[in-house]
Amino acid sequence: KDWGYNRLQFEDYFKYLYPEFKGGFFFSEHHLSHAASAFYPSSFKQSAILTIDGVGENTTASIYFGKKNKIK
Repeated sequence: KDWGYNRLQFEDYFKYLYPEFKGGFFFSEHHLSHAASAFYPSSFKQSAILTIDGVGENTTASIYFGKKNKIK
């Protein structure tokens, strides 16, 4: 339940611990990450993608459509 708050603090905390780090951070949607990790390495050119797990930002299930190099 604290992930949303902690995520907002993460970059500042990380840069406090490692001041020499000059890069940035990108946070993707939880279920979209699952969908991408299943679809992109697959051999499918297009596919329906269903993700279900017990924890996500605000949802526990999502459906996507993957085609070529895009997921919607």
